Amino acid sequence: MTDTISGFESKKNGEKFDTKLTYDVQKSVLRL
Repeated sequence: MTDTISGFESKKNGEKFDTKLTYDVQKSVLRL
């Protein structure tokens, strides 16, 4: 799931955003 989103975002904004997105996803999972 994360890989798919990361790949999509990475292609759209870049690797830096990919890392930030992954962190956000992990935080959301922890919150849930």
